[in-house]
Amino acid sequence: HARREALNELKVLNASLEARVIERTGALNELNAQLRAEAEFRADAERQLADLIEAAPDGLVICSTEGVISRVNARIESMFGYERNELMGQSVEVLVPDSFRAKHVGHRSRFMLDPVARPMGIGLELNGKHKSGQLIAVDISLSVAHTTHGMFVVVAVRDIAARRALESQLKSQDALLSAMAETARDAMITVDAYDVIRFVNPAAEQMFSFGQKSMLGARSSEIFSVPLIEAFRNAQANAPFSRNVSVAMDAKRVGGLAFPVEVSLSEYTASGQRYHAAIVRDISERKATEDRIVELNSRLLRRNVELRELNSELEAYSYTISHDLRTPLRAIAGFSDILSAESAERLDANGRDKLERIRNAAQRMGQLFDDVLKLTRLRRADMHPRNIDLTAMAREIREELAGMNPGRNVSWSITPGMTARGDRDLIRMALANLLENAWKFTRDTGAPEISVTVNMTADGQVFTVRDNGAGFDTAYSNKLFKPFQRLHLNSAFPGTGIGLATVQRIIQRHGGKIWAESSVGHGAAFHFSLGDSVQQERAGNF
Repeated sequence: HARREALNELKVLNASLEARVIERTGALNELNAQLRAEAEFRADAERQLADLIEAAPDGLVICSTEGVISRVNARIESMFGYERNELMGQSVEVLVPDSFRAKHVGHRSRFMLDPVARPMGIGLELNGKHKSGQLIAVDISLSVAHTTHGMFVVVAVRDIAARRALESQLKSQDALLSAMAETARDAMITVDAYDVIRFVNPAAEQMFSFGQKSMLGARSSEIFSVPLIEAFRNAQANAPFSRNVSVAMDAKRVGGLAFPVEVSLSEYTASGQRYHAAIVRDISERKATEDRIVELNSRLLRRNVELRELNSELEAYSYTISHDLRTPLRAIAGFSDILSAESAERLDANGRDKLERIRNAAQRMGQLFDDVLKLTRLRRADMHPRNIDLTAMAREIREELAGMNPGRNVSWSITPGMTARGDRDLIRMALANLLENAWKFTRDTGAPEISVTVNMTADGQVFTVRDNGAGFDTAYSNKLFKPFQRLHLNSAFPGTGIGLATVQRIIQRHGGKIWAESSVGHGAAFHFSLGDSVQQERAGNF
């Protein structure tokens, strides 16, 4: 019986132990599951952290408080040229330029005394050292991370080479703009959205006779007849899509002295604020010039009226020559011819000589009338420019001269292929005058020579009519092209003194010029040029 009771107690005890074992096994399994879940969570977090570190746009270096590198991301590898396994376990100073390494150790130690997130090297231009030894422009930020493995320092590194190059470029541009503003001859003024002057250059101070300090902070309405912002808006109303406009207005200097200015205005935004920039030019001299031009134009109009009146008088005078004066002249010539034919035998030699002088004088007067009429008609004659064979024209005139004086033997030289552009009738008249003069003034030369040539100069073609005749004294060349002015006695070389004046007027109407070279007894050379079509049109319409 006692044994049976003992067995029963043993069974109860075993059942209790078995229940406890089952309970403890379940708790252990649950604990293991929690540990596995926590491990998986930590592994997943580690993977996410690694992904974040790798995806960061900046280079990241994680190192111990002693500066030993424990982790870097791919951006650091590409930035510094190292493989990450080359950096693991290295001192962070491997990425610091040699000249700064010793100082960097001290800076790192001081950071650990107060390890809070902050940028490194404020106000300094920081550089990192590439594996090749090349320096890299960088920005660096420091922060700390507390982990179960202790505290780590996180170094964020950003490559700012492009930014630094841009800043350098901007500084250069700013320096250039500043130099331009300082040395500009035009005044430069900037106003803010409230019409307050925020910038002036030295030219503005000089133009308005203000000091810089007294201009800054003033309103543009104090020195301009129209405030700059209002002037810009008024001008933009006519050109709504233009950000640059030009306006004319009055300005005033210290003391209230007003003067006209031309203002170029533009609008721009900087740091979220709107400004208007003005380039101001004093146009006092230009206005005075314009006023003088207006006055000159008025005088020119009055002069043109006077010239038209003179031309009318000249036309009336020409009509008088053509009709009224020719009538008595024809009577003189006619009665002289009748007297010579009917009564010559009743006159002695002296009477016949006087009668011949009357006839010759009447002929010269008639020729003079003809030449004067030609000269006055030149100004009114219409021009019809065309291409001219100047060689053929000179040869035609040569044949005409030879036909009128068959007994003369003159050596001619005419350059072949000479061409020009102008009014054919007028050019022929001019060339005929020059060749007739050459023919006339070589009359007493033993071996007369006449040439027509052309030379190409920087200003175009220059034609020359040359002879080896009597020539003239160049001291009197100022009279050469004036009407009725002659350099030879009429008894030696007859003429009216109109021919060369006619030639000059024809050449000038073609936009060209004429000049002469000569010496007494050694012939003369007349050079002339003809303008282009535009010059001829302008000169022909004068």
